[in-house]
Amino acid sequence: THHLQTTTTTTTTHHLQTTTTTTTTHHLQTTTRTTLTTIKTITQRRKNEPKKKHIDPKVIETRRAIQQCCATNNLSLALEHYNKALLGDIQIEAQTFYNLLNLCDGLAGGSRNRKGKNVHVGTPKSSKVEKEDPKDEKEEEKIVEVSRAERSAQAFKIKSYMDTHSIPLNETAYTALIRILSKSFDYTKASEILTQAESTQQCNVKLRLYSPLLHAYTIQNDIKGALGVWSRLHLIKLHEKEEGERLKLTEREYKWLLECAVRCRNVKVMARVLSDLAEDVLVPGVDTTKVILSWFEQENELMMKKEDGDGKVEEMKIENENEDLKEAKENENGDDPKITP
Repeated sequence: THHLQTTTTTTTTHHLQTTTTTTTTHHLQTTTRTTLTTIKTITQRRKNEPKKKHIDPKVIETRRAIQQCCATNNLSLALEHYNKALLGDIQIEAQTFYNLLNLCDGLAGGSRNRKGKNVHVGTPKSSKVEKEDPKDEKEEEKIVEVSRAERSAQAFKIKSYMDTHSIPLNETAYTALIRILSKSFDYTKASEILTQAESTQQCNVKLRLYSPLLHAYTIQNDIKGALGVWSRLHLIKLHEKEEGERLKLTEREYKWLLECAVRCRNVKVMARVLSDLAEDVLVPGVDTTKVILSWFEQENELMMKKEDGDGKVEEMKIENENEDLKEAKENENGDDPKITP
């Protein structure tokens, strides 16, 4: 019995040791293989990944300096950094050129423009609410005002440099140029830039590309020009495959056209704009409603029927409306009249 117990104990102990050793060895081998496979996969991925280009610190410094000028709307200082980079033979990134062109257009609502939206691409955004700092007033006093003519000259000087070095313009850059020209009411040059934008592959056409020119025409009560831009806008397809989707006006553009129609007392244009506005805008804003009310509140012979001395009712003739209607129809090119003005 003693011999059997000893033999059994010895056999069991040996079996356990052998099993443990085998299991541990197998586990270690499996773990080693998995680790080696993972390392090999990571190494292959790193080899396939493109190597990060080393960017010159001076390029980064110039980019950040101009971005900061965009945040404060300081065009004069941004141009100093730009000219300094050109003289120092420092490479300027394409995005920095776009920032400069937008800065030449200027910010609306003050230099800081904290309440409004930043229109400059690449402008640093602050996640925390900024506190008013008395130092800001001193910084704003240092900003040198640049005239509209100088802004336009600098913008096209930058564009000329980009064209010379084959740097394509994107949609934001073209929009900035059209805004600058529209503020100066240079319709011919603005139309040329608009044509370039439409034919540029890198330019993803949007409504804001046409809005400045449309606004400029309506300010000067040029209904013919405004209708031309509206017709041109609706010929743009948003997607090549989807024929039905085209650019549409927003309430802001409809309001400009309504104001122009009210000032020019053009019944045909007013009726057409009201029809499209009713389809695209369910509930007009307060400002748009006031413009519509002003049209119906006008007591003049060009928009209402007049009773003559014999008690008969005669309709007054509308000046120039037939010419505008003919030109609008010519611009339709067979499209749906509900789409093309």
